Amino acid sequence: MFNNIDYLLILTVLLSVLAIIVTIFLARAVLLKNKFFTILSSLSIISIILASSLLFYFYDNILYSADKIKFVPFSKIEPREAYNGEVELLSLHLAYPNRVSEPIKTNNNLGFYLDNTNWFYWADGRILKEDNLTNKDNLVSYSFYSYGDTIPEILDASDENYKKIQGQITSKRSSVKDNTFSDILYSGDNEKTMYTNMQLIRVLGYRIQVHSMIVDRLKNVDYEIQAIAKTNSNVSDFLKSLAMTSGYAWRNVSKSSSRSYHSYGIAVDVLPRKTYGKQVYWGWSRVNDKHWYAIPLKKRWLPPQEVIDVFENYDFIWGGKWQFFDTIHFEYRPEIIIYNRLMNDDKLLAKLIRLI
Repeated sequence: MFNNIDYLLILTVLLSVLAIIVTIFLARAVLLKNKFFTILSSLSIISIILASSLLFYFYDNILYSADKIKFVPFSKIEPREAYNGEVELLSLHLAYPNRVSEPIKTNNNLGFYLDNTNWFYWADGRILKEDNLTNKDNLVSYSFYSYGDTIPEILDASDENYKKIQGQITSKRSSVKDNTFSDILYSGDNEKTMYTNMQLIRVLGYRIQVHSMIVDRLKNVDYEIQAIAKTNSNVSDFLKSLAMTSGYAWRNVSKSSSRSYHSYGIAVDVLPRKTYGKQVYWGWSRVNDKHWYAIPLKKRWLPPQEVIDVFENYDFIWGGKWQFFDTIHFEYRPEIIIYNRLMNDDKLLAKLIRLI
């Protein structure tokens, strides 16, 4: 049995070469009217086709992780329920397969390795090193949340909803986040070290600094949006309406201890010259409207759907789909995109979970 993806690729190449050689012999046998070699070559080709089919069957039924490829037929693996946190950590692994290990359950604890050396525990929604486990109840969870294809339903401007939202705001302000995992993932825990990861690129007509890990993705985003703008007046007008784009900026999320994803250089804001009275950010809207959460979509500034789709295709989420809306904001969060795909695909989730 093979235990490495390289063997699988080698076998595929060998079968392809063998098929070409046998096909040549078959053609010659037909031309020379040699019945024996014609029959033999035909049987050989049939055997290669069957072998290839079997190979692809196994390929479709193997462990997902690239460093632990095994031929394991599903019928021999007992289905099971996902452990608490396993879908979240599996999403992280699939988002960063070369850096984040598969979820590992040991001594009734779930965790994973980052870069093969940094062990983190899943602690009821928090991602923590061992020395901070006892403090978990005082820390905010690592955010995995529902992110759908459409903007969530707008809440009514009621006293009940107002109290609910106010409670969430109070919780955000009083909570503390352990940034250790993100600091290691993005290679910096202070402004000076983080700055060394930044690159200057042009996005939607403006030069901004972003983390090197998302440079290629943002270049693709820019290229596709610019291409769409050539034949789509809405997108063209959107690009012309922008006053600037912004990326890296070392800071915390407003009135919280959670480090902004702008601090890691993986978030991009697209700011229009004029909003014509439309709202872009809940924190600004809240100053003059206590029921800001009930502002209808027609009164919120929104990028064209084509622009949102391109960003999402490259694993950026859009802040316009948050309850605490931020319609000018995009951030690179592949784990959130993957998490929602898994949660919305029971068959795929069961297939991956049962193979861990």
